[in-house]
Amino acid sequence: MRDCKSLLQIRDSLGAIFPLNWSTDIHISDWEGIQRFSDSGVEHLLLRDRDLTGIIPAEFGRLLALNTLNLSDNRLHGEIPSEIGNLSSLRGLYLSNNRLEGEIPAELGNLTSLQELSFDHDQLTGMLEVLSVLDLGSLCLEGSRCIPERVFEMVGF
Repeated sequence: MRDCKSLLQIRDSLGAIFPLNWSTDIHISDWEGIQRFSDSGVEHLLLRDRDLTGIIPAEFGRLLALNTLNLSDNRLHGEIPSEIGNLSSLRGLYLSNNRLEGEIPAELGNLTSLQELSFDHDQLTGMLEVLSVLDLGSLCLEGSRCIPERVFEMVGF
């Protein structure tokens, strides 16, 4: 599979109390966090709350079939790599509750398929002019206040 090499490089870059079971000895369908893959590559990579440490590896930008990347609730730090902007099929990017900091990379503006984005509780700065239109669906905030389903115009984030 074309993404195996990149995934193994990602595994080697990330630290964790309980390391990922990604290995050439195990079929990729049994690798932790890989929820769906096809001939095109890994489509959903869900590594939420895995106690991952280190910086987000630039090799994530090579997983071109990704629709969902969830790295929330880990102990990742540093900046978001600009290579994430290569993931033109990405519909959901979840990076909240890490220790990310720095400028939001302008390359995220290339994510024209992006529908959901989460940076909650990270220390990121800058503008994100990636989304000209964002469908929030029915978004409920604390205290059960809900924003009705509609499309919002975004000029910055």
